[in-house]
Amino acid sequence: MPYGNGNGGLHPQSEDMRDTLAVANVVRAAFGLPMETTMPTAVTGDPAECLYARLFSDVAPVTVGGEGHMVFADTERGRRAASIIARMTGGELTGASQVQTPAVFARVIAAFDRKEFKDHNEY
Repeated sequence: MPYGNGNGGLHPQSEDMRDTLAVANVVRAAFGLPMETTMPTAVTGDPAECLYARLFSDVAPVTVGGEGHMVFADTERGRRAASIIARMTGGELTGASQVQTPAVFARVIAAFDRKEFKDHNEY
């Protein structure tokens, strides 16, 4: 069960998780990296161990800020990843390696922070 809620059923936002993985996998494919089939586990409240930091860890370091931006390391890989996400989601580049956080990513991280994805939270 790839998008479980920890209670044996699909989480109401499983479609958002699927869409998030689809975008992430396009980015990963652009770098020749293997596709992910589920979101990684992560640590709530630790930006270095958040869902997206772990999901993109082999692409470029990234943080997702509360102000609605994903900030990748300002490297060729980080700039390319931000650009791909902006093009795919209709988002806006807000810096060379920064992109407006796609709405679907924001919904997933908000649900994660509310500890709605028990299968993905590390305690």
